[in-house]
Amino acid sequence: MTSAPATDTYAVDGIVPDSVVTAGSLDELSSALKAAHTSREAVVPWGGGTRMHIGNVPERYTVALDLSNLSSNVEHEAGDLTVVADAGVKIADLSETLGKQGQRLPFDVRHPERATLGGSVASNAGGHARSSMGGIRDWIIGIKVVLADGTVTKSGGRVVKNVQGFDLHRLHTGAFGTLGVIAEVALKVVPIPASSSTIAAWFGSVEEAGEFAMQVFDGPAMPEAFTVFAGGAALSRFPCMDTPVDPGSANSLVLATVSGGEKSVARQENDLTGLAGSIGAQGYEVLRGAAADSIWGQPGGDATAEQLTLRGTFKPDDAVKLLAKSVSASEQTQVSGELQAGFGTLTLTLAAGTHGDIERLRGLASEHGGQLVVERCPTEMKSQIDVFGDQGTALSVMRSIKQQFDPKRVLNPGRFAGRI
Repeated sequence: MTSAPATDTYAVDGIVPDSVVTAGSLDELSSALKAAHTSREAVVPWGGGTRMHIGNVPERYTVALDLSNLSSNVEHEAGDLTVVADAGVKIADLSETLGKQGQRLPFDVRHPERATLGGSVASNAGGHARSSMGGIRDWIIGIKVVLADGTVTKSGGRVVKNVQGFDLHRLHTGAFGTLGVIAEVALKVVPIPASSSTIAAWFGSVEEAGEFAMQVFDGPAMPEAFTVFAGGAALSRFPCMDTPVDPGSANSLVLATVSGGEKSVARQENDLTGLAGSIGAQGYEVLRGAAADSIWGQPGGDATAEQLTLRGTFKPDDAVKLLAKSVSASEQTQVSGELQAGFGTLTLTLAAGTHGDIERLRGLASEHGGQLVVERCPTEMKSQIDVFGDQGTALSVMRSIKQQFDPKRVLNPGRFAGRI
């Protein structure tokens, strides 16, 4: 375990901690938290740093706890379709290890070359495979967590069928490190399919793209990855295809990845392209290999200090309606949207948003039975709102859980919902 003065690298919402503590083992992690708990310091765990922009402004922040060196242990049991890995292991490195045995993670995350396993679980990170595979929480079979006072706890086990402990991993998934610091995760994994391809279909309106998505969703098969892109998120992907697309007439793109045996993939390609044509797609194309990877991997551009990003999960048909309303209602401020159509997770991005934009979009979300978390916004705007929104009666339960797990409020104080 090492300690050093902090730098701007570890700043959260412009706040730089007093020091950085690096833990490379379970014992070092436990010792670091025990020391912070004794002195009532405020600790913010760090993995790859890819999702540190999410959360309220810290109430206090004295120690950055760097877990990037907690990465030496990876135990892959290929015959059992399971893997156990330290929290600091990069998702890309873990995927490479699994790939050598013809297996893969059943979820994907953004920036896998930097994102860590622990950080991905703690923030409940989601990617394009969520439509068919579900979230990270669904694939965890065991977890090891160090509590605020340094106590090491574990839930579940290392095999798919186990009855060891309660499903506390569900509590820590998406808790953003406010209840404990994830040290190790055991996961189910899946085989790499024999064949796969991506069908791209583009439309002149979000409504048409949504109608296509809903008909696919209601059909006999669900694509492995299935996303509707609107606005800038669609425009940035049009150049990845061989077929020219007129950005003046097309503003929406649906990508659907199908996988399985070669004959199965060919049948699904025919089904989806035929459906796209019947719905009125302006065009469609089938992409494979590097071309498919490229169109999925297109970033929406580097985030700026003014960018506003909101995210929420809805019933799929409500998510389509919300996406259409959000884009069409934006005349002066352009909204870019991304919807995991089979799961209902919607992300809306504005290049430069205001507090009024947040209220307007959250109001639309409420009309469709859900709410939006503000994942990114200017710091001065963040200090005026709760980025997680109104938790209603659930907030009292959340406060009680926080009190039980971290009574001294050592871990990420003020950053989670209700500023707990």
